[in-house]
Amino acid sequence: MSATCQSTAGDSCYQLQGDRPNLYEQWWVPAIMGPCAEDLVDTVCLRPGEKLLDVACGTGVVARAAARRGGAQVSVTGTDINEAMIETAQRYVDLDGLPNIRWRVGDAASLPFKTSTFDVVLCQQGLQFMPSRLAALREMARVLVPGGRLVASVWKSGSPFGTALRKSLVDCFGPEALSDWGVSISLGDRHKLRALAKDAGFEGCHVRYDVKIGRHREPEEFICGVIAASSLSGEFASLSAKDREKLVQSIIENLKNYVDDGGLAYPAECHTLTAQTCETG
Repeated sequence: MSATCQSTAGDSCYQLQGDRPNLYEQWWVPAIMGPCAEDLVDTVCLRPGEKLLDVACGTGVVARAAARRGGAQVSVTGTDINEAMIETAQRYVDLDGLPNIRWRVGDAASLPFKTSTFDVVLCQQGLQFMPSRLAALREMARVLVPGGRLVASVWKSGSPFGTALRKSLVDCFGPEALSDWGVSISLGDRHKLRALAKDAGFEGCHVRYDVKIGRHREPEEFICGVIAASSLSGEFASLSAKDREKLVQSIIENLKNYVDDGGLAYPAECHTLTAQTCETG
């Protein structure tokens, strides 16, 4: 069981509960992933009648953004290898009262769809985590119609928030506890990203540099929530309330230069790949 931070006085601020897909929605989506999803959908310029696939959809943040933008004129499908993520995605669609979005559990390297099914494929911050990135991109190309469009985003480098978080967590739990955290920026080289897309058969491959801004009014709440939604939630929960508070305050101190009048505000460098399949199939 993962956790969340209760923002009330005393030790209750460090009492942990909940599950990781919902915690991702609660903390990461409002702070940065939701606005990033809107940007991703803006990039693709949806057209009436198009069919869109959100690969590695997680809790469905991109699929929901596309459904809001396209309404009944666009067909949206989300797929993820994690069944718990799909279940959470459906719950949030129901809560939002959005047009129906279809969901499929599936591996990006072997997508459960027929060839030439979709006009658009989107993938937000998922490609770098896939064991076989080339296979996944080839599958995205396969399920796209001739001339179909791909938009995929990956982090370029570690953000100040991630750097501060990592430093304090390593100090507390040791470097082995975060040995896999570097995967999130493992496709930060734009030449590598473009080459992968070309090798997968895409044309017109273009990588755009962008800077996203992560925001949260209450830094302490956000830090608690992010750790609770991470693979270190159990370790964090096992600390005494005093040690949890000490850890969080050390992160806040390292982020003192990344606040404005609205609270926490940190930059996150991103690469966005746009490409398309061959017009002739």
